[in-house]
Amino acid sequence: MTFFERGATLAILRAVFVYSFILYFFKKIKLRNTWPNLALIFPIYYLILVFFSSDISRSITIYLKFIAPFLILVIAMNVVLRLKDFLFILQSSMYILLIFITFTVIANLFNVGWNQYVDEEEEAFSLGLGSTQLYLPSLAIVTLPFLSSQNNSKAKILFLLLGFISFILLGISLRRTTLLIIVAGILMYYVFQRNYLQIMKIFLLMLMLLAITFPIYKTPLLQRIEYRQQVFSQEYTFTNELRWKEIGIVWEEIDRSPSMIKILFGTEFLNSPGNYGGGLFGHRGLHGDFIRLLHGSGIIGLLIYLMFYGLLWRKFKSKLKGYNGLYKKEISSLFITFFILSIMISLVGRFEDISFRSYLFLIMGIILGVFKGESDEVKV
Repeated sequence: MTFFERGATLAILRAVFVYSFILYFFKKIKLRNTWPNLALIFPIYYLILVFFSSDISRSITIYLKFIAPFLILVIAMNVVLRLKDFLFILQSSMYILLIFITFTVIANLFNVGWNQYVDEEEEAFSLGLGSTQLYLPSLAIVTLPFLSSQNNSKAKILFLLLGFISFILLGISLRRTTLLIIVAGILMYYVFQRNYLQIMKIFLLMLMLLAITFPIYKTPLLQRIEYRQQVFSQEYTFTNELRWKEIGIVWEEIDRSPSMIKILFGTEFLNSPGNYGGGLFGHRGLHGDFIRLLHGSGIIGLLIYLMFYGLLWRKFKSKLKGYNGLYKKEISSLFITFFILSIMISLVGRFEDISFRSYLFLIMGIILGVFKGESDEVKV
C-alpha cells in the first residue's frame, strides 16, 4: 500500500504467500478443535454471494482478505498448544514495533511512504504509514502489559521502550481509532483483572514521561493538529462524518426495500462503492463492517457474522473452565480485550485489512489453543 499500486504484482504475490501458508496448515492439522459450521458454512456462504456481484474481481479480492484472518484463527487454535509457544509469539510481536519505528525514521530521512492528511507539496513529519496500517503496532502495544510481566528486567525495559516510542509516534498521527485501541486495550486488560491500582500507576507514569519528553515531539504534534483542525474545530460533530450517515442510508434502504431477497441476502457483496443510496456519495464505499455486511449479505449474512462472535465467546468460556495452568487470569484478560477490540474496530470498518485483523485473530486463536493443549496435558 505504501510503495505499490493496489492489486499490483506484489499484492498478488502476498496473497499467494498467505494462502499457501493457510492451505499448508489446513492440510497438516486435524480440525479437532474447531466448529464444522464455522469452518465451512461461514466462508462458503459469503463466497457464494461474491458471484452475484457486478464486479466479481473486486469482490473476490476483498473476500480473500476478509476470510484469511478467520482461517488463521482456526489454524492457530490447532497448532499452538503450549504456553511457551504463546509467549514466544508475543515476544516476536515486538518486531512489529521495531519495524514501525525503523520505517518512520526511513520515511523522514528519504521522504518515502504515505504522509496522511498532508499535501504532497508540504513538508511535515511523517510516519510513512496511515489509516488502518497503524492499527497493527497499536495492537502490539496492548500486549505489552502481559508481555513485560513475563520477562527479565533487561527484556522488559527494551519492550517498554519500544512501546513508549511507538505510542508517541502513533500519538503524533492523531488517528482517533489508533489511540483508542491502545488506551481502551490497556485499560480493559487491567479492568478484567480488577487491578485498578496498576491502571493508576501506568496513567501517572505515562503522564510524567509524556510531560518530560514533550519538547521532543512538540513541533510535529502541533503541526499535525494544524493539519487535522477540522476534526478539532467547534463546528465538527461526530454525526457529521459520512461513515455515520452511511448507516442511516443503508438502514433506510433495507426498511423500504420491496424485495425480500435483498433484505435477506443483500446486494453487491463487498462491492458497495456507488451501489448504495442511489450513488449519493459517488464512488465512496461503505466503511463500518456491520453495515457493509448488512448491505452486501443481508440480514442472514450479518447474523452469520454475529454468530461467529457468539461461537467464539462460547468456545473461550468452555476452554477457560478446563484450564488450570499458569497466568490464567492474565491470558483470559488478554483474550477478552482482543475480542472486544475486534468488535470495536469493526464498528469503524476495514475488514479487508489483512494485517491487523490476522494479528487480532491469531492471538485469540493461540489463546484458545493453549487453553485446550495445556488442559489436555493436565488430564494426562
